[in-house]
Amino acid sequence: DGLPRLANISHYVKIVKEKAAQRRMIQAGTSLVEAAQSGVPAAALAETMRALIPGPESSNGSKASNLLEKVYPTVPDAAWCDTAKVYYDALRNSTSASEAYHLAIFIAAAGMILGRSCFFRLPKPKFANFYVALVGRAGKAKKGTAMDYGIDLVTDCAPDVPWLSSVDSAEGFVEFLSHNQKQRETKDSPGLLYFSELRSLVDKASKEGSRNIIPKLAEAFDCGQKIEVGTRHNPLIAKHPIVTIFGGASPTWLDKLTMADLEGGLGSRFLWVPGNSKMPFAAPPPIDQPRWNSVVHTLGKAREYWAEKKQTEFKFTPAAEEMWGGLFKEIYKSTTGDPLIEIMGERMDLHCRKVAMVYAAIERGEPLIDIPHLTRAAAFINFLVKSLYAIFSDFGLSETIKRQQQILTHIRNAMPGGISKRTLQQKVPRIERENFHRLLRWMTGDDGDIREQKTGRSTYLFIND
Repeated sequence: DGLPRLANISHYVKIVKEKAAQRRMIQAGTSLVEAAQSGVPAAALAETMRALIPGPESSNGSKASNLLEKVYPTVPDAAWCDTAKVYYDALRNSTSASEAYHLAIFIAAAGMILGRSCFFRLPKPKFANFYVALVGRAGKAKKGTAMDYGIDLVTDCAPDVPWLSSVDSAEGFVEFLSHNQKQRETKDSPGLLYFSELRSLVDKASKEGSRNIIPKLAEAFDCGQKIEVGTRHNPLIAKHPIVTIFGGASPTWLDKLTMADLEGGLGSRFLWVPGNSKMPFAAPPPIDQPRWNSVVHTLGKAREYWAEKKQTEFKFTPAAEEMWGGLFKEIYKSTTGDPLIEIMGERMDLHCRKVAMVYAAIERGEPLIDIPHLTRAAAFINFLVKSLYAIFSDFGLSETIKRQQQILTHIRNAMPGGISKRTLQQKVPRIERENFHRLLRWMTGDDGDIREQKTGRSTYLFIND
């Protein structure tokens, strides 16, 4: 019947709930502190706190959400370079998309614009390409809007970089890169892939005949000398590829992924960037064109500057190299201890160096990564690590355990008066009546978390003391 039957399942559930709750509380508190430090008005902070901390019942009998609700971190001011700030200022009054989305897309777009002109060694050459997954509620988070502006930026600065919104097979992917390389008659094979929902990519990869898509995209991330598919006698080859991905992901879809999906090669290659939904604009004005033009001019000049120098290797200044030694250890420690986060955060040090190189390259000076570039990149990576814990705090929990968490949360919010079974069932979405009552019988059994009390014709539920 789908219910746990292990003798110690109740103990296991409590451990899992406690860990997930602690993660969310940490994220909630951290987000409020960061928002206050970044100058968010007190009224807005108070409203956020009311949404996070349980309060008295409203006039319709409902309660405010508590800290068990997911709260995504906010990207700190220290993570932005000057050109990225101008980019956000050009868009902020025209879209309600999260500022974290805009920063991540700006960094990835700038890296695509620079192409293979800039690299560092680790020990093989590493270029400024990124795979970005914007995480947020479908429709409300405006993930697609943020990605669309990123494509516009790449198109305005590097019109010869092609983009594709669908990939059906590894063969189609490599053909896309090689075809555009031949048309442009250049030695490089740039390509920007755009998935409004990454779910479509994963769904295709699960079908017979398309299972080689994910491994080929994982290979393309490393930007080797070539990427090829096909037989030995009839291969498809794209030379000197550099591939960037913009993709969207909803929390609901992420809950349905398996560990195998995340371990399959793409998990740690993506920057998982969450965004909290904002109030949409009723009639958004056009973007700030002068600021947009300024960003296009800056990135366009950077592209020309480094292209003239061919391929340029970036290195740390002595001071930045010393800083990097300690920072590398901090990044490693921050992703150690949780098996899932260890997998997803495996390449955080690589991402950090790439972001720092992008920030340095935009300035069009010496090919040196200095302390300010590394400091901003580190602030962004710190945000990404915290985001991993927020996004994947419930990953791997069975549907039964998730339902238990929902039930316990609603009962706690109704204390001390309790909540009727009928009201509770209305608050727990997408559960059949029979399964709902079966789960309650299990949770009210010996040593259960909840207890029942008959009042008139209704049955009320309470948390066991």
